[in-house]
Amino acid sequence: MRGLGRVVISQWFTMVSGLLLTLTAAALVFALVPPSYTSSGTVVVMSPTRPTNKPVNPLLAFDSSLDTVASIVLQSLSSPLLPFRVGLVAGQDAVTMKMGGNGSSPTTGPFISITAQSPDAMRSPAIVSWVIDLARQDLADRQRALKVAKRMAVTLVGVVAPTPAKPVWFIPVSATGGALLLGLMLTTAAAYSINRATSKVRHEIAPVVPVEGVGYPPATRKALPVAPAVRPAVAAALVAVATGGRHRQAS
Repeated sequence: MRGLGRVVISQWFTMVSGLLLTLTAAALVFALVPPSYTSSGTVVVMSPTRPTNKPVNPLLAFDSSLDTVASIVLQSLSSPLLPFRVGLVAGQDAVTMKMGGNGSSPTTGPFISITAQSPDAMRSPAIVSWVIDLARQDLADRQRALKVAKRMAVTLVGVVAPTPAKPVWFIPVSATGGALLLGLMLTTAAAYSINRATSKVRHEIAPVVPVEGVGYPPATRKALPVAPAVRPAVAAALVAVATGGRHRQAS
């Protein structure tokens, strides 16, 4: 951590520049990656209303056979041909279906919950409506093929209409976080590299001052040679030789 702090302080210009570039790149990623929108709806299989002398509440006429019918419809909707039948855009639109209701306490029974996700806020509720219409048509075609009388036919009744589209920010936030993390890593690596290269160049061009061993590494320090003292007689002889004896005559 101390080394990182020294690098950040010594290479503050690189860190600040890299941070600004990282924030700019993250903002571009967040702007270019749109959120997805989700919508959901729920339908239930209802038994036919039979004529009787006593009033009957159709909401109480549920049995296990309706669960079987709902399961058959769900299996039909789970066909690989569903994207083509509904007109989903590959790689963008998605539909999930399950038995039971949505919410904090999902219920069991002849309920079918449909959830659609699309980058278009207007398209996701429309996809849910298309799937519900397709399920109703599939159920009607099956009963018609079995020659079921209309008064005996079961129907799909809407319980929860397609909800307004809600944005899902998981993909944009994840992409932005990845861009920030990558930018910070590249900035830190660049600061380390520049700091190391600068220190190496500074060490190579440092001046060497050979004064009493200063400037040399400790293992190569050597004492400077000391010039021997010159005696007065020898100095006088050297002066006489240099002046051709004129120094002695003048004295």
